[in-house]
Amino acid sequence: MRKGLVDRVVKRAMEQDLGGLFGEYMAGGFLAFGFVLLTREAFITYFTWTGAVIEVFGRDLLGLSTILHVAGGFLAGHLVSRRREGDVFRAGVTTALFAYMVEFIFDNLFTGAFINGIWVVSGYLV
Repeated sequence: MRKGLVDRVVKRAMEQDLGGLFGEYMAGGFLAFGFVLLTREAFITYFTWTGAVIEVFGRDLLGLSTILHVAGGFLAGHLVSRRREGDVFRAGVTTALFAYMVEFIFDNLFTGAFINGIWVVSGYLV
């Protein structure tokens, strides 16, 4: 009984190409976060170069950060859903959640805190 169940699960996973799905969703998550990170750092560099006094993770860049997360999530979700046949909504949401996890890990490792978490996940999911 057990061996038959395992065989069916493995056969189903191979038919659905779950390894490819994971790789595509992870690539989409890195793409979404990479877009956000690069543009955010470019804006911070510009503001620093011009001598503007801004609060990097505070209210000064909250609107810009939300817009960047929406744009990054849209770009990555669109590219991943183009490779998927069928349910594009699921591909977009899964890509957004992978992007959220990537950003969570990155921010905790390199900045020590995950600021504006609710705005990040809502931006990716829009």
